[in-house]
Amino acid sequence: MGNWSTFIANMPDFARYSTDPAATMWTHIIFVPFPAAIGGMIGILGTSCLQKAWGTTLWNQWDVYDAILDRSWSGPARFGVFLLAFSSALFNFGVILGANLLPFASDATALLPAYFNLTRGMWFCCIVSLALMPWKILASASGFLAFLEGYGIFMGPTAAIMITDYWLVHKGNIYIDDAYTSEPGSRYMYFRGVNLNAAVAYISGMMIPFVGFLGTFGVPVPLAASRCDDIGWYVSAVVAGVIYVVLCRLHPLENVDRSIRWEELASGTFSGRLEKGEELAARVLPDDDKEMVEDVVLTSEVTVG
Repeated sequence: MGNWSTFIANMPDFARYSTDPAATMWTHIIFVPFPAAIGGMIGILGTSCLQKAWGTTLWNQWDVYDAILDRSWSGPARFGVFLLAFSSALFNFGVILGANLLPFASDATALLPAYFNLTRGMWFCCIVSLALMPWKILASASGFLAFLEGYGIFMGPTAAIMITDYWLVHKGNIYIDDAYTSEPGSRYMYFRGVNLNAAVAYISGMMIPFVGFLGTFGVPVPLAASRCDDIGWYVSAVVAGVIYVVLCRLHPLENVDRSIRWEELASGTFSGRLEKGEELAARVLPDDDKEMVEDVVLTSEVTVG
């Protein structure tokens, strides 16, 4: 789950362009788990075959390409390695662009719109990634796997809070206008722009497997902590999700209207409060080939556009 945890949290960046909810559901069900399982299986089988044939364990694909050329410098071997290397580079470019650069740039643009746009955010991400020295992560197979498993404990609570907030707390109701403003008093500004319930739930979920995560770097930790880190994504996600729902019950968010039913704001008939307490009620009626908006009732002067 650690390897796919970033996709779980960042997939709304791409799924928002879908016009049909079923389109994203079936593509994820079909094209996410099976290719991931097949790719991992090929890597395990390939490493085992190389161990038996050459007596060495090579897990990094670039080391495998070098080993092939060391044993055969023929034209077909070099051409085959070129095709494999080109395919790997193209694949990594797509992964980096879609899974790393674009989500970071989107978040940076939303957080600091005066300084970032998508292009600046992507370049800034590239610069920061060099400062993190990723080549040290790839120095050994154990270090690389520890990294993949480890950052899942940071992404698990994020996904859990997003899921529980939409499905259980807000019941699928989103005030679109307030979602795109940072003005004081808007529904999603919370406490100076921070949802304290989410912050507490995130830290609580992340800290439980964090002790075991430190053990992957050689820090002495109890055996129970190491085992907890093995399932760190699940532990952190479940704990964060449960705590967030409980906190929202004990300390309800101001932007939650418990009288609204599931996705009522997106249905044909809805009732919602506007910024200054104004009320708007509208009913969408089907009319043969199109939908017509009729019977709009305004209790005060409201500009609808």
